[in-house]
Amino acid sequence: MANSKPPKGEEPSAKGAKPAVSRHSEPPTPANDAGEFVFGGAYQPASLERWATFPCWQAHEAASVTCGFDPDVIQLAEPEELEAQPDALAEIEYRESLFQRSIKMKMIDEHFEPIDALQILDDRNCKYPPTLKQIASDVPRFSREASPSEAETSDNTGANDNQRQEPKSIAQFTSKSGRTKVINLYQKMLLALSLDYLELVPERPQNPTAKRILQAMGNHFEDLPDEDTVRDHIGRWINGHLER
Repeated sequence: MANSKPPKGEEPSAKGAKPAVSRHSEPPTPANDAGEFVFGGAYQPASLERWATFPCWQAHEAASVTCGFDPDVIQLAEPEELEAQPDALAEIEYRESLFQRSIKMKMIDEHFEPIDALQILDDRNCKYPPTLKQIASDVPRFSREASPSEAETSDNTGANDNQRQEPKSIAQFTSKSGRTKVINLYQKMLLALSLDYLELVPERPQNPTAKRILQAMGNHFEDLPDEDTVRDHIGRWINGHLER
């Protein structure tokens, strides 16, 4: 009887068979209840060790990499290739939308550090390959150019060498979940002010709060968001922090 196994060193040719996984990658953990995603076709394994050390990701890259897939291959694939794994495609599209909305809400920048993307997924119990966090957590946070106001503050505090300088608030972002904690704190502060001083009534469909916030911002800033954007933020504060 002929041996049905392929010769040593050759890959299985059966349709739908999994390609060999590089030792530099690992299969992704299940991202949804459907189970493990399968490598093949447009869904090629990403080099997790390499991607985890990049200084920044974009939304489409973070969505693919955190599912275990190479984002460059995903980007170049034809729609029918992507639709071969509808569960994987749906999860990638969900994550990309999640990161895009986080950018719109100014939770993260358009180009964000890997550890920030992983924190957003952690907050929503979305799974990803553990290697990403293990490596990204050990990569030092990249310093950013100080704004003119920060530079001026630094110069002023440096005038007296004996004066103890308080760490800037940005230092709170250096921990794994620091950025999310600081954002949540800011939201709670604004929610409290809105409830006590800006006539915010969560149960009421229409509130003057958004208009009042815009009026106050207009007294100090020229670049203002639209009223719907402010309402979206207020809704997020209520849904995320107010005890029902």
